[in-house]
Amino acid sequence: MSHDIGCSGSSFMVTDRTKVKRLSERGKYEKKVVYDILDECLTCVYSFCPVNKYGFRVDDQEVPTPMSIPQSCVRYGNYLLTHGKSNSTLMKHMAQGFPVSVAATLIDGVVFARSGFNHSMNYRSVVIYGTAEEVTNMEEKRKLLNHVIDHLTYPGRAKECRPIADAELVSTTLTRLEIKEASAKVRQGPPHDDKADLSHPAWAGVVPLAFKAGTPISDRADSDIGMTSLSVPKGLLKSDRFNPTSNYNSVNICCLKEWTPMIALSVAIASVSLLVFHIK
Repeated sequence: MSHDIGCSGSSFMVTDRTKVKRLSERGKYEKKVVYDILDECLTCVYSFCPVNKYGFRVDDQEVPTPMSIPQSCVRYGNYLLTHGKSNSTLMKHMAQGFPVSVAATLIDGVVFARSGFNHSMNYRSVVIYGTAEEVTNMEEKRKLLNHVIDHLTYPGRAKECRPIADAELVSTTLTRLEIKEASAKVRQGPPHDDKADLSHPAWAGVVPLAFKAGTPISDRADSDIGMTSLSVPKGLLKSDRFNPTSNYNSVNICCLKEWTPMIALSVAIASVSLLVFHIK
């Protein structure tokens, strides 16, 4: 769930940094494509070089150490919200307006080809470049943090919780990164085998992968509070929903057992494809 406010135009401007260069036909610049991927992702990765922090030397010069920090992925209109402890390296970096890049990825399937070279994955990914600003107005900060709660759980969850305390607001830094320089890269469909390999006797096709929720587990065995208002955000869990009438003290794990050996094997084989996964 995200608010589509202040989002003019249907596509992002293509820049040298966002232009998909390898397999350019997979590049997508429409805002709806980018937003839909971000809204379905639960996590994304922020990458940056901390200012005045040097980790190694190259040609007798000290250079910064690149850092990558996983964060929750929460969009609000044309902004990406990030929150964390006020003294964290990432939050201090972003609050001061230093540049970051953000990557968000969804894996929809493992693609089996008749050659190891042509193995791949079906994926949807987004890369964003930009600078953030700190949200300092306390009421706006409270509203946006409540949006974070609702987005990662379900609409209305923040109202069910104890209100955010002032001390919690002070100890938490909230930043928003305007999504101005962004692109998506998407692969869907069957393997692309070489013509000469089509007669090779190896199974080829796609093993679909999906992120699913199990049955909610209460934190207390004697809890009589059910999740009666639960409504999973659109796209968050593609093919499954929480069941408010289920037994909250157990977990339902779903898997395709007949595919387990093939999925395990694919981890090793598909690693080759990761080298060219989102090269721009």
